[in-house]
Amino acid sequence: MKLLEIRNLRTYFDTLDGIVKAVDGVSFDVDKGEIVAIVGETGCGKSVTARSIMRLLPKSAKISGEILLNGKNILKMSPKEMEKIRQKRISMIFQEPMTAFDPLYTIGQQFTEILQKHEKMSKAEAYEKSVQMLELVGIPEAKKRVDEYPHEFSGGMIQRAMIARALLNNPELVIADEPTTGLDVSIQAQIINVIADMQKKFKTSTILITHDMGVAAELADKIIVMYSGKIMERGDLGEIISSPLHPYTEGLIAAIPKLNTKKGEKLHAIPGMVPSPYALPKGCRFHPRCYAKMDKCEKKEPPYVEVLPGRFVACWKVLKEKGALLNHESPK
Repeated sequence: MKLLEIRNLRTYFDTLDGIVKAVDGVSFDVDKGEIVAIVGETGCGKSVTARSIMRLLPKSAKISGEILLNGKNILKMSPKEMEKIRQKRISMIFQEPMTAFDPLYTIGQQFTEILQKHEKMSKAEAYEKSVQMLELVGIPEAKKRVDEYPHEFSGGMIQRAMIARALLNNPELVIADEPTTGLDVSIQAQIINVIADMQKKFKTSTILITHDMGVAAELADKIIVMYSGKIMERGDLGEIISSPLHPYTEGLIAAIPKLNTKKGEKLHAIPGMVPSPYALPKGCRFHPRCYAKMDKCEKKEPPYVEVLPGRFVACWKVLKEKGALLNHESPK
């Protein structure tokens, strides 16, 4: 059953240098209880998509399309209605947890305030729930740590506290924005395990934002590959990892470090750079870096088409191979 339906989402920013099309016609669904990973390089529109859903964007942002939560378009909700939705029904694990907490208040004080506001708990009940949530995410000596300030937590511990905060009100949807960025490998693995355990325990739908295809492969049920504000490919995790269709997806998977990599052997890298949002290439936005580009790729943007059941791709080469051109012109 669909919890979240995003239809033709566009988030543009009006800047002094021109219009930035950060998210440009994105559509996807999130079912109840599943983890959907949005993957891509820095600047592809992942985090802007997440913040569009939360409606946590500056006034310069212009959002259009539909974001349906249980059938209701949250883009049409008033700021007061959105305030009730955030944390209670949709919550977020931020990329920089240290900046997401108020340094002047203890973790317990901040948790208690949220619980009293949204759950109408007494202060004692909220305090006890705060301790329980810290214990649940694996923070040792939770009864002691709940009275400490954010700066007294290590990077891994504050990220665990961020996960606990996101789950305080048992929301329907959690958005995790690069939850392992800046942590060392061993701590990253711990955080991945905590997210997986919490998702199973609370049956919460999750959108995982990451540039790391390896992290997505550890957690996700479905994967969305974004590039320059558009979806390049979308489908079930197993299908995409085992048989990627889009050349960009192939490149991201090939870049995952392998255990049998020999010393001195170069890791795979996609050539070129993500284009400037002020100077997007004509046609397919990935074509300047694509090994499989055709003449048509440089001239016309490929449609976003379901080429197999549940498998969506925006690529002229794939559409030709799958015979899924429908009413679109054949690539040259």
